[in-house]
Amino acid sequence: MVGGDPATLNDCGNQLMTASMTMDAGRTSMAQHQSMPSNVATRAAMGTGVETAYSQAVDAMIRAAANLQATIADDGYHLQRGSRDIDSAMNSTGGGGGGGRHRHTAV
Repeated sequence: MVGGDPATLNDCGNQLMTASMTMDAGRTSMAQHQSMPSNVATRAAMGTGVETAYSQAVDAMIRAAANLQATIADDGYHLQRGSRDIDSAMNSTGGGGGGGRHRHTAV
């Protein structure tokens, strides 16, 4: 639990955004291997459906990774936005109802 601390929320958001970028790179790498390598697809496998099953499995993994990556990116964005909103609200109220006191934090 982050407890509404803007810096902690922002750090969590940054970590999710980094994870999202890492997942996107992994998904791109998977897409490059969507077809079964030719040295694996030998004559013994011809007509068995192994190549089709392999392509379908990789395609399903790519779609699942895309959904997870999009969710993580969205969550990271909302945490970062929440961090800014909390920080802004705390600065505008002085953090405790004092009015004019402003505190500047890097978000």
